[in-house]
Amino acid sequence: MEDKWSNASLREFQSLFGGGVVSGLTDRQLLERFAERRDEVAFAGLIDRHGSMVLGVCRRVLSDPADAGDAFQATFLVLVRRAASVRVDDSLGPWLYGVSIRVAKRARTVANRRRRRERTNMELPEPATRGADPDVEMRLRIDEELQRLPARYRSAILLCYFEGLTHEEIARRLSCPVGTVRSRLARGRDLLRSRLERRGLAPGAPILTSVLVPASGWPELLSTTTVQAATRLVAGRSLAGVVPVSVEILVDGVMRTMVMTKVAILTSLLAGTLIGIATYASQEVDSRPPASHRQVTPIPRKEPIPKPAVAGTTVLALNLESSKDDAQEDAFEGFPAVVVKTVPSTGTTDVDPRLKEIQVTFSKEMMNKSWSWAQHSKKTFPELAGEPSYTKDERTCVLPVKLVPNKTYAIWLNSPKFGNFKDAEGRSAVPYLLVFRTKGS
Repeated sequence: MEDKWSNASLREFQSLFGGGVVSGLTDRQLLERFAERRDEVAFAGLIDRHGSMVLGVCRRVLSDPADAGDAFQATFLVLVRRAASVRVDDSLGPWLYGVSIRVAKRARTVANRRRRRERTNMELPEPATRGADPDVEMRLRIDEELQRLPARYRSAILLCYFEGLTHEEIARRLSCPVGTVRSRLARGRDLLRSRLERRGLAPGAPILTSVLVPASGWPELLSTTTVQAATRLVAGRSLAGVVPVSVEILVDGVMRTMVMTKVAILTSLLAGTLIGIATYASQEVDSRPPASHRQVTPIPRKEPIPKPAVAGTTVLALNLESSKDDAQEDAFEGFPAVVVKTVPSTGTTDVDPRLKEIQVTFSKEMMNKSWSWAQHSKKTFPELAGEPSYTKDERTCVLPVKLVPNKTYAIWLNSPKFGNFKDAEGRSAVPYLLVFRTKGS
């Protein structure tokens, strides 16, 4: 059976009805129409809105136009695969931006491997070692820093500079006043500039312009075939003859990466919670007096009362259920910050008491000058030797301390009462109990 729309009929239908209908719908509504009704015009509307941004990212990362086209199509096909769970707030732009960077990087790795194999098979000598193109690397660093901006600033910048919307159009898209749009753009530019300077990057005007200007001149066939492939994919049909096999391989690879990322985050959350529960339970046992010193009072026998479900077990089960909030895949965007590393590591029993600093690294950039190094008890909290501070990466917080030999320390990094370890958007990090013991002198 042939595809429902030919190139000509699709363009004709879009020109007759697409402009007025599509322009009045939000990204969420367009995605729902495509997922539920297989509405090709709705998906074409999404490509029309965000295609220039996605293609711009792909062209900056990939020098070969064919590879950039593959990455472009793969990005939108990943959207089709995730359509039922992807979270859409005001715009799909931030989500597509993050996915396009991930897809383009993977495509570059695949392309480099392919070229190496081709040279080997043809028994050609390796080309002279040449450093990476500094302009390409600079553009990639800018894209990475844009992706790390808080969502409210990133959305405004993407809609303004990457999709070419006016301030009034952005205000309607984000459902906020025009003044708010202007303030977010100004704050976002300042944050981007300061973060690039901290990385030792000072991009010139031409490079910034090449990043902050929508891509133009993209072939119409690229959009049309992407819509056709999306329609086949959502219907469970083969993509053979519509897109290259390389595009399908890219989509499968990125989907696997997304699943692994989610599993890693959930594992970290579960491990941190279990460590905290186990440590708390062990300390409760240690704090009880010896059995010989306890006073035993007979308890009258009563009828057994059914035990309620353990609260901790219920919470863990709920945390493992999937939801729409779990679906955002942009640099852990859909999850709160979690502890990914501590120095010393939790559970270590031979820490050098001469250690001068305790460090904790989170999965996200954190709000500066905001932390909760909280006591588990006065006895197990270390003596402080200075004020906490963040390193340049804004993910690692350092606490100066004075430790003593042969002592167990327990510190809450956020706790049930205190939650001032917050990410850049003001969301509290998941509490984490750090427990370690120093060795003898």
